[in-house]
Amino acid sequence: MSTYEDEKVIILIAEDSPTQAEELKFLLEENGYRVAAAPNGREALASARKEAPTLIISDVVMPEMDGFEFCREIKADKALQTIPVLLLTSLASPNDVIQGLESGADFFLRKPYDERHLLSRIDYVLSNRTLQAGARARGELEIVFAGQRHSIRSERQQILDLLISTYEEAVRINEELIEANKELEVQNREIERSSRFKDEFLSTMSHELRTPLNAVLGFSELLADSVYGPLSDRQRKYVEKIHNAGLHLLRLINDVLDLSRIEAGYLNIVLASVALDALVNDVLSLLKPLADKKGITLSASCPVGLVVHADPTRLQQILTNLVGNAIKFTPDGGQVDVAVHRQEESIRTEVRDTGPGIPAAEQKLIFESFYRAGQLRDREGTGLGLAIAKKLVEAHRGEFGLESEAGKGSCFYFSLPVEIPSQPAATMSANPIQ
Repeated sequence: MSTYEDEKVIILIAEDSPTQAEELKFLLEENGYRVAAAPNGREALASARKEAPTLIISDVVMPEMDGFEFCREIKADKALQTIPVLLLTSLASPNDVIQGLESGADFFLRKPYDERHLLSRIDYVLSNRTLQAGARARGELEIVFAGQRHSIRSERQQILDLLISTYEEAVRINEELIEANKELEVQNREIERSSRFKDEFLSTMSHELRTPLNAVLGFSELLADSVYGPLSDRQRKYVEKIHNAGLHLLRLINDVLDLSRIEAGYLNIVLASVALDALVNDVLSLLKPLADKKGITLSASCPVGLVVHADPTRLQQILTNLVGNAIKFTPDGGQVDVAVHRQEESIRTEVRDTGPGIPAAEQKLIFESFYRAGQLRDREGTGLGLAIAKKLVEAHRGEFGLESEAGKGSCFYFSLPVEIPSQPAATMSANPIQ
């Protein structure tokens, strides 16, 4: 509440936004101040010359005459030059401070302003204006900032007040940032807690689902093998569908379990020396029947004796996933090539196909859990394979990537740290898998 009623305090507002001007006027009048308002610097200057205010609060960005020009006009008028001017600005650049000094402004206040801080600043100005008026001595300071020369006519007290108010704003912003960081820390802890509960739930559910599912698979196999008596063709067809659906569900459960373990940090990587030529042949031999069904040619090019330091089971999972995906999404009669070659400190494995390719817009999304590229959504799959493969490679401190162009096939690759073999590697030429 104002303590200056007996001194007939008038505060002049220069603000082009009617809403903001009305809000500021209401705030000041609620605290006992007389208020005059103008929509731009030119009209505010005319108002000040008609009836000199005790304090001026001006926006910077206004039509016809902005806040800096308005302030210069006030300070150039002998009848008005002692009136303190408080500029409302975003303080987005040091140039705001320089122009404020150049125009003769007394104080800055950042927009959007805090009401309590604004009232405190007004109280400070009014409390000190009599002392400042007796101490004013004209002076001029030339400075060069950002390659431009500026003439500062502000008095020492004005400069001090302006810098103090700017510093106070910086402190207040810093306090707001500290509070925001505290809130973010609380939110991050909640997110981590929710994520941990999710991973634990998925892991538990996956284990619980495996037990009855294994029973379904086991009994369907027994029925298919006619252990409990012969089946008709129709019965055998249905049993086969039950078994295949069960296998698909088991793969999904295994993928979800793997993903939850990886994200929860529970997956153990047991490192060993892995000969890549043998691993590539094992994987392609395993998947050859699937490729033969579609008439797809599999080929491999891998130097004999190349060894990486990796988890053999997980490395086979990665390569099986990539080659299996390539076969699944390559049209009948296509080709899938696996190439392994030595780099400086790593070994790069590539799986290249003649499939439909992946549009550039989807290449980052395709590694997200459960995501499936638009043209591939009608194919069977979980949408987890690539996400798991990428995370497993990263767990080995390796790199995983994709090179693809729509209509021209895809190349998924990963690089793992090399383990130097005891004997030099001999290159094996590319041959189709027999």
